[in-house]
Formats: sequence, C-alpha cells, structure tokens
Amino acid sequence: MKFPYKTVARLFGIYICVLIIITTTAGLANGKLVKMEAEQDVITLQFRNPAFYELLRENATKENKTVVQYYHEKLVEAKGLNTNVFIRGIQLLKQSWDELKMAKNVRLGRAVLITLGVLLFSLLLILCISITVGMKIATKSSFLNFIESLARFFNGIPSWWIAVLFVFIFAIKYNIFPASGLMSMPPEDGFGLALDILKHLILPIATIVSVFVWEFIAIVARETQKEFEEVYIITEIAKGVPNAVIYWKHILKNIGITLSSFTAQKFGEMLTDYLVLDAFFHFKVWACC
Repeated sequence: MKFPYKTVARLFGIYICVLIIITTTAGLANGKLVKMEAEQDVITLQFRNPAFYELLRENATKENKTVVQYYHEKLVEAKGLNTNVFIRGIQLLKQSWDELKMAKNVRLGRAVLITLGVLLFSLLLILCISITVGMKIATKSSFLNFIESLARFFNGIPSWWIAVLFVFIFAIKYNIFPASGLMSMPPEDGFGLALDILKHLILPIATIVSVFVWEFIAIVARETQKEFEEVYIITEIAKGVPNAVIYWKHILKNIGITLSSFTAQKFGEMLTDYLVLDAFFHFKVWACC
C-alpha cells in the first residue's frame, strides 16, 4: 500500500490556508481594536487631561495629521506592532500565549468545570427537546421536512452569528440578559451568585441549543419512523397498547443506540463551538476573578 502523499499534501495545504486566514484575521482585528482604543483615549484625554491633549494636537498639526491619527501611530509604535497584518496577527497570538503562561491565577479545573457544565446542560436540553418533539412529528412528513431544512440551515451558519443575534435582541435591545462575562461585578453571595451565573450562561446555552437541536430532532424522528415499520410495533398497536408505552418503552429503547452514537459525534462539534462562544461572551474562565 502506497503512502497517500497527495492526500497528506492537500491536508497540509488546507491547514496552512486556515492558519493564514486565522492569523490575518487576528491582525486585522487587532488593528481595528488599536484604532478604537486610540479614538477612545483621545476623547478621554480631551476632557480629563486638556494640557496633554493640546500637546498632542500641536504635534499632530505639525505633521499635518489629525489627533487620532497621530496618537494611533504613537500607540502602535509603543505597542511594538508591525504594520503588516499577517505579522501583527502572529504578534497577537504570541502575546496571548505569553500572557497565558505568565498568568499567576490560572485555574484549569475551574475552566473545565464551566465548560463541561455548559455543554452537558445544553446537551440535556437538546436531548429532552429532540426526543419529545422528534417522536411527535415522526408521522408528520411536512413538519419533519421543515425541521430537516432548519437543521441544514443552522448547520451551515457559524454559531457566533446566532450569538450576535441573541446578544443584539436580548442584551442590547431589551436588556433581559447580560451580554458577556460569567458573573456581575462585584459578585453576589450564596444563592444570588448561582442565579447570577445562570443568567449569564443563558445566552451561550441558548446559542448551542439553537444550533444543534434541529439535527437531533430530525434523527429522532427518522429513527422513530423506521421503528414504526417494524413488525413488533405494528403488533403492539394492534393489541391496543397506549402510544405513550410504545414510544417510551419500546421505540426510545431501540433508537437509544443510534442517538447515543450521534450524541458522541456531535459533542466534539459542540466543544469546538463552545470555545468560540467562550471568547465571544468573555467568560474569562482562565482567571480566578
């Protein structure tokens, strides 16, 4: 058997392209953040330190630049950032790694606990919803086709897009849930702290459930349809056995193997999505604060 050189080369090329895209995106994002930081600093200096602001304005005028442009250039120079977005992305990734290594209050156990808590709670909700809804729509082809369309739709869009939509609606527009963080500052005590953490986790859990629940409903419905074609189910129906008994005692037991395998497969995807959501919602699970 020959070694698959071409396949390995393709995979290597794909990983290199992904790395380049991630690094370039990080560089562009860093440049945007530094520019926003410069604009905010200039506004702050204008009111809190007028003398220093006037000095900046005089220097900027000498170089025929705006105060923001001048301060931005000095800020980039002070941070040691490269003008090339790719190199800047590498610098940003290296800086993040250095900060993680230098952190004195890293708590890996706490991070793992939060991650598993969010994922397992999301998975429990998904299973409950998918089993309940999937069994009910198994005999309704129109609903099932609609659910499968939703599954394909949500499978094709990034989870962070759903997170942005939820934050805009429930955090920014209606101010029902917090937009980011793991808890309020200063943190509450006792039962209030638990409720506060749960309130902060509702949006990320809702995001994960919204993305994955449709696939679970579809597979439960399809597997239930197959079970209804089995002789023993037809016999149970002919005997007049209640539907609740047929669903929960026989069908659920038989589709459990397929559902368990599918759940194990999707758990890896949920973990990957969670890492993105963790950064989006700024859980800061690595810090003790």
